[in-house]
Amino acid sequence: MSSISAAELKTGGVTAIERAMVDHEPLFISVRGVKKFVVLDIESFNTLQELELDNAIREAEADYEKGNYTVENNIDEYARKLMEELDLSSPLFLPIPSPLCGYFSASILNAFCITNRAIMRF
Repeated sequence: MSSISAAELKTGGVTAIERAMVDHEPLFISVRGVKKFVVLDIESFNTLQELELDNAIREAEADYEKGNYTVENNIDEYARKLMEELDLSSPLFLPIPSPLCGYFSASILNAFCITNRAIMRF
């Protein structure tokens, strides 16, 4: 894996990144001699995103199989509880179409699936 300094990046810009990433491996950017950032080519980034999503889906499916979820029948009440629990003043839920159910939303603390009849919280 390659590494360049912040100074090299500052003077060389995108060209410095392209030269250092000729082997398509992650590129470390060091600041004052300490590796601080990583640059990935878009294919590697997309692969990483897919792996993370696949893992999240496997975890949610395992929770579902174990019965490790609750069913919420009132979305407004659940949104209120969630906002209260997270101490938020604005709604966290943004509907994202999902092939697994009607809508899916995830945060560090919660994931839930809205079907045509109920909300399942994982």
